[in-house]
Amino acid sequence: MVVPKTASPTKTDPANKPHPPNKPEQKGTAATSQSVSGLVFKIVFLCVVCFSIVLGISLCNMSKSASDPKETAIRFLDHWTVTDQNGNHFDTGRIYNDDRAYSEDFTITTVLPDTIHPNEILCFLNRSNVQVYINGKLRESFDRVHDTGIPGGSLKEFYITIPLNPSDRGGELKMERHPTDWNPVVVSETFITTSQGMYHFLMNRYGTPFIFSVVLFVAALLVTIIGLVIRVWKKQTLDMLYAALGILDISCWLLSVSQITPFITGVYYVDGIMGYIFCMMMPFALLIYVNSIQKGRYKKCYTLLFILSLISFILWTSLHFAGIQSFQTSLVFIDSILTLVVVCAIFTLLMDIRNGHIKEYSYAAIGFLIFSVMSVFQIIDLFFFTPESIGIPMIIGLMAMLVMVVIQQVNDLRRIKNHLEEEVRDKSIENEQMLIHIVQTLAGTIDAKDTYTNGHSGRVADYSREIARRCGYSETELNDIYMMGLLHDIGKIGVPDAVINKPGKLTAEEYEIIKKHPIMGAKILENIKEKEELAMGARWHHEKYGGGGYPDGIKGEEIPEQARIIAVADAYDAMTSYRSYRDPMEQDHVRREIENGSGTQFDPHFAAVMLEMIEEDTDYQLREKRQD
Repeated sequence: MVVPKTASPTKTDPANKPHPPNKPEQKGTAATSQSVSGLVFKIVFLCVVCFSIVLGISLCNMSKSASDPKETAIRFLDHWTVTDQNGNHFDTGRIYNDDRAYSEDFTITTVLPDTIHPNEILCFLNRSNVQVYINGKLRESFDRVHDTGIPGGSLKEFYITIPLNPSDRGGELKMERHPTDWNPVVVSETFITTSQGMYHFLMNRYGTPFIFSVVLFVAALLVTIIGLVIRVWKKQTLDMLYAALGILDISCWLLSVSQITPFITGVYYVDGIMGYIFCMMMPFALLIYVNSIQKGRYKKCYTLLFILSLISFILWTSLHFAGIQSFQTSLVFIDSILTLVVVCAIFTLLMDIRNGHIKEYSYAAIGFLIFSVMSVFQIIDLFFFTPESIGIPMIIGLMAMLVMVVIQQVNDLRRIKNHLEEEVRDKSIENEQMLIHIVQTLAGTIDAKDTYTNGHSGRVADYSREIARRCGYSETELNDIYMMGLLHDIGKIGVPDAVINKPGKLTAEEYEIIKKHPIMGAKILENIKEKEELAMGARWHHEKYGGGGYPDGIKGEEIPEQARIIAVADAYDAMTSYRSYRDPMEQDHVRREIENGSGTQFDPHFAAVMLEMIEEDTDYQLREKRQD
């Protein structure tokens, strides 16, 4: 029969020494730590996703919130008279473009509505220098160089807002517009509304990319913080950190080119300049991220592109702020470098596909390819500069890339965890085998001290392991009890050789010396903190299940389970080994002794297992064998 393993309760022996509990199977610290990091990462990222979704829904609800129709009404000015610098004038509608706007001045006039409310404002899209007159009086003036106070001037088309008064009703509105360097607009979309109406107008027209840009910015910022915390806390750099920095930079660029940003901040020019700076910074995060996921295989290529991007950033920024050449005139060079970086990254991805390396980062590659394609569309969109759609292609690519990067990072963490667990497992097995060899050598030294018990410790260890195996012990626990069996008599090192090897009967005094070896063995082994359970077999293998054993006189399940197993194995080997005064006992006699000792000297469960082993040993192989 197979006896189920019973748990050993923790007791206190008479010497107030607690029984060491069965030591649980150890797991790799590094692997466990990695697993915890992965779990924390998943939980935190889930929180980031939930927060981003809630933020996006909140912003959408704000943009669509119900309000007074009078406060959000838009009144467009649809009839204009245009006068060129040669004095020619003609009528036009709401919007009028003319290529001469690149080099000539234009004057446009119209008549304000008959009703103007106190809280209304005049709004129009502008990029060039302009003066606005109402009833012949200068109401607003904008000079892109002098008014900004920044070298290079403003680089952004934005909405100018001018407060109106009820006295302006029915008056003449005149604008003097000077040459522009972008979009030859002479008459731009001009309307009258309130601040709330302006907000709703902007959100309806530009709100979608703006909202998603805010959500991406917040998500990228939080993921960046998570990556930095993991880097500082765990000393581990995640590829996700580089991707998050790149998405953070592009999100900032999307926000800087949005028409909503200057309306919210009240600053009409800084965001335009920042847009170019963020654009020039895109290659840095992109190159670092791709080089990281590709394990540095194309480091020389990326290093060259990084240096080229850095030179471009320093050169065009210096020229712009020095007033020599604006970012606008350098845009073709800036976009060319960004395009070159994207093309090179795509090329290296194709190379990795051909060479079979793409499986290392398949999810990230898919996300990056989608992002790269969307980036090309975004660059094309920039050349056409469609205000309503700017950022949409980039946002689609960013969303796909963010999802894929997170999936890739989760897979990477899982792969790292599995690899670390495998390394720890292999190292544990190696250390366990080394420890067993050391213990076997030590056990041989102990047995050599006793002329009549050569090999005793090894046989006790083998019998103990087999009993434990039949009782359902794990492999780690079997190794532990095997070593406990090898070292159960280590305390005999402190017993004089004359006593151990005495051929005749021991005196009472000599027997008392022998009885001290369990305590001496336990003291030796308790210093091994990594295997504290080793001391149990040494200290309590002479205790008796029914009481009356030594050194502590404990009984029953007060005796640790492993010690009860070793007690049966030790007694069995003593009866089946050669002594100076006898040969191994007959197998039937040994069986009767085990049966008689069950419940008194031995744990009945383990005695039954030992009897089962005896029954199966029909050739009586479980005994000491001597060479002839």
